[in-house]
Amino acid sequence: MPSDHDLDVLAEVADAAGIAGLSRYCRLRAKGLRSEALRSLSYFLDGATELPLVDRRAFVLALTEQRKAFSDTRLLCPEPLVTRLVLPTLKEWIEGDPNSATAYFLLGTYSLGSPAAIRETPSECFRKAIALDPKHQGARTAFVSLVSNWVRYAQHELPFAYIGPAQEDVMALQEALFVLRGLDKTPQRSEIEDELRNMLGEAESWL
Repeated sequence: MPSDHDLDVLAEVADAAGIAGLSRYCRLRAKGLRSEALRSLSYFLDGATELPLVDRRAFVLALTEQRKAFSDTRLLCPEPLVTRLVLPTLKEWIEGDPNSATAYFLLGTYSLGSPAAIRETPSECFRKAIALDPKHQGARTAFVSLVSNWVRYAQHELPFAYIGPAQEDVMALQEALFVLRGLDKTPQRSEIEDELRNMLGEAESWL
């Protein structure tokens, strides 16, 4: 059950971007009326998707800022909102500004749960963002996290079995370690590097 705080935040995001109509969805979700809430969301999206790009982009940026501390991103970013409004907005943003590292970073971020909705994979989006802006900490962090989560799953049955081709994981981990070098030096970065190197050693032992 979503918290009242979460629902208030979602409504504030819409208001901050000048997009009305989302508050009814919030109220219905707060009452536990999921089906009615999703119908209301669909009605909202029918209008929101017709807004100018500048307004839709402002909404996505506001949504992203609030998403960082949100207790349930599935509530803040329900599938219809992502596939009908967020992803099309980001793709249109890139068409108009193909050199925007932020747009590629966000496209990769929001497509993580809907990879079939875009042409590029999330990892490709993060790579493009890094290529356009080598100092983009968010894209570097996201790429490293994507690789580590993937390999962590591939190795979760060790020492009895390795899921998937270890050679591909070796290459991915080597790339992740290279990308990691561009992150600001923090104790957390050192911990991540240690984990990546441990996973790399495990993957190499299965070649």
